[in-house]
Amino acid sequence: MAPNSYFLLAWARTNGLYEQQDEHQAAHNLCGKFVTGVDGEYSFYAIRPTPYPVPSVGPAGKLLQLMDKPAFRPAHIHFMVVKEGYQPITTQLYNAESK
Repeated sequence: MAPNSYFLLAWARTNGLYEQQDEHQAAHNLCGKFVTGVDGEYSFYAIRPTPYPVPSVGPAGKLLQLMDKPAFRPAHIHFMVVKEGYQPITTQLYNAESK
């Protein structure tokens, strides 16, 4: 990763809800902001994310039906990298064991 950039992480609780969706979670639960070193390296510890269902009604449900896909998201962590002078990159890291 680029030296002296920062990255934001967020993932859902084991009940499938993010902190802003669940009134029982503390603000910024399972979220973090980290800065890379001058060499661009970083590390962090986290609990393993869990898969969760997505709404299967409305437009999302219809799209899943058309694509013959289950209404389930594999376990993942949302990852955004920000570096001054560059456009932010937003992606997701998936657990290889999650289907």
